[in-house]
Amino acid sequence: MLTSIPQDKSIIILIRDVDSKLKGIEFESESGEVIRHNGSSTFGDSKTGLRVYKFNEKLPPKIRLNLYFFRADSVVKVPFKAVDIPLP
Repeated sequence: MLTSIPQDKSIIILIRDVDSKLKGIEFESESGEVIRHNGSSTFGDSKTGLRVYKFNEKLPPKIRLNLYFFRADSVVKVPFKAVDIPLP
């Protein structure tokens, strides 16, 4: 199944995230522009598996992979109250 993925328009990543801390993946060009992917597929479960990201165009020769992780000390609790909000 993975053999039909175009190599110049896809990125395949093996992820081992036992504690489920990974919250986002982003691709960035050398100039800092975010490269949007056209979709992704996951093979395996959420803790260990292959992720395949597909792009519309051929990827530039140099890109950055930005990983976003959840950390307990980054959580901020803020009191919030919604009052008199009209519902559709």
